[in-house]
Amino acid sequence: MEFGSRATAQDIHASVEERGFAILRQSIERNVANRFLGGLERVYELDAAGKINGLPESERKALSRGELWPETFNTHTGLDFAAYYSTPLLVDVRRSILARPAPVMHTFITVSDRFPQAIDGIGMHTDGIVQGTTEPVIAMWSPLHRCGAEAPSLRLLPADRESVVAYLQNAFPDKTIPGWHSHTEWGSAFRDQDLQRAFGEAVTPELAPGDVVVFTNWTIHGTQQIPGHRSAIVQRWQGKKWRRRGAISKGWSRMKRLFS
Repeated sequence: MEFGSRATAQDIHASVEERGFAILRQSIERNVANRFLGGLERVYELDAAGKINGLPESERKALSRGELWPETFNTHTGLDFAAYYSTPLLVDVRRSILARPAPVMHTFITVSDRFPQAIDGIGMHTDGIVQGTTEPVIAMWSPLHRCGAEAPSLRLLPADRESVVAYLQNAFPDKTIPGWHSHTEWGSAFRDQDLQRAFGEAVTPELAPGDVVVFTNWTIHGTQQIPGHRSAIVQRWQGKKWRRRGAISKGWSRMKRLFS
């Protein structure tokens, strides 16, 4: 489930399909991660000084808990949020997994036990609680601080999409899943003892700036519960459908044969 610079989009697609996630080591240049961290910290400083005004109420509430949205980040830093995940491999990964991926729900988020603009972590869940379970979605999550030892990392349960769907269908037999999702009810399905019994131990990777975790809106994950401070940049893409593994590479091979 961990990949280095020689990985292909098909390798990563296979891991996401079989385990729910893949960890890409140093797929973003460290100086890029450092620039984005500097920009994020600058926006936090400006906000603490009362210099970021006129935000919609929903965005103001998000920023007060450590979530920064792209437009405000771009406006105050001169950086482009969308450029972070624009490397050729990461573009190929989302095109490999999703048909016609389009960006949705992107943010910075800070988890900390000592910083006022932060949350203290998120319990185990799937992103389908928020995004819904009808459309296929993948997330790319990249830390801007080292985490997993000196700051909270992700906790991820290795499980394929079909296993998670079956688990939730069993937990809510009167609901149509995929389709139904709930902020209030679905949380009861993610108790640690139930998850461990169904899927085994969670994986808690040590991660560094430039690493990227790829997962889906079905992947069960949460925040490691240890002290420390870390920020992450999160971008999600929604597709028209899940692609079969290798569909793009096979199609490209056929095109080459036609025109050779």
